[in-house]
Amino acid sequence: MNRSNALWLMFALLGVVFLGATAALFAHESSRLFGWITLISAIVIMASAWLGYRRSKL
Repeated sequence: MNRSNALWLMFALLGVVFLGATAALFAHESSRLFGWITLISAIVIMASAWLGYRRSKL
């Protein structure tokens, strides 16, 4: 595994952590707004990781 692949793997793992935090925030009624913000952040992070991985393969 080269360095750029490891970087995008770390971004993907960070996105998974954000998805877990989203699930925890949605479990509490008072934290739903933060759940949506965290979900949007997770989607952006995962999309960034996927695009970065695809670009590094070119």
